[in-house]
Amino acid sequence: GVKLAADHLVLVDVRLDGAVLATRTESFDALAADAIPRLLASLRSFLRTGATRLLGVGVGVPGVVARPDIGDVDADVLGWSAMPLGRDLRKEIGVPVLIENDVKALAVAERLYGLGRSRRSFVVVTVGRGVGFASVNNGVLDRGAHGGAGELGHVVVSNNGPQCACGQRGCLEAYVGAEGLVAAGRAAGLLRNGQGLDRLTKLADRGEAGARQVFARAGQRL
Repeated sequence: GVKLAADHLVLVDVRLDGAVLATRTESFDALAADAIPRLLASLRSFLRTGATRLLGVGVGVPGVVARPDIGDVDADVLGWSAMPLGRDLRKEIGVPVLIENDVKALAVAERLYGLGRSRRSFVVVTVGRGVGFASVNNGVLDRGAHGGAGELGHVVVSNNGPQCACGQRGCLEAYVGAEGLVAAGRAAGLLRNGQGLDRLTKLADRGEAGARQVFARAGQRL
């Protein structure tokens, strides 16, 4: 399994029962011209140290995937538009490959191995660089007609809000995601140049009223 982010990737060797046998985290530049060849090189290197019988590869990405079995990816945060990731990996690795939105993949994992085993219907919400959402209804993941069901982060909450990576203004993600929180912290005079979310979080954990208010407003919007 591979979890892709804009600046790093995580590789795991996992059994069908969900047991993780090995894991590796590496730096990664999704915007680089050679991003896919570098991904393939990392995957091949990891496979040489892993299971002797490889049944398939699953890749979680922070974007929209219309069909996991085809694996074309649209991801603003990665700078990818109709990236044929599934085709490229299948051609080079020669085993079944599934590509899925990372939060939808997380929801499936919860349904199979986690808290979702005791719930037929539930939602998963993640907040980090962006805002992710997935829903399982009566035991089935809701993907929508083209894989974009639940893109909560790109619901417009203010028509005159800040610019979002998707091109719209005032998306929830522009307020609640990491960059939005840092922008709010700078606007409040809490952060200097070069300081980011870690500093804002430390201030809030110490009880600094302004920092706590930044997170409170973001929580209210969410």
